Amino acid sequence: MMQLLYSIVYFLNNINYSVFFDAAISGQITFQRPATQIMEQLTDLHHDIFAILLFISVLVFYLLVIVAYKFKATNYQSPRNFYFTAHTKLEIAWTLFPVCVILLILYPSFALLYAMDELSDPMITVKIIGHQ
Repeated sequence: MMQLLYSIVYFLNNINYSVFFDAAISGQITFQRPATQIMEQLTDLHHDIFAILLFISVLVFYLLVIVAYKFKATNYQSPRNFYFTAHTKLEIAWTLFPVCVILLILYPSFALLYAMDELSDPMITVKIIGHQ
């Protein structure tokens, strides 16, 4: 009885993975289900890069709010703002941060690029010519 129950649960959990590999579903806003390992890796790379993009967007928005709060017209002449505007370490950090992000994206994308370059030596080549 438990074996039948496990089989039903397994079937219900995997039903959307076994159907519609090559067709889009109406109203679908995500990628189609991958049929190959390369496409699955491409989808994972897209999700990883999107997560990095989302993190950077939230960080920039947060920094924008902090700067807008600290540089209000009533608070602009305070001496603590000098360290924020003329800060060498901060300039080095915001120069190195994009380099680190690019390097973070570079390795998986190059690994996937070389995985997609499939050099196979076929045993037979068929040339088909059609005349109308």
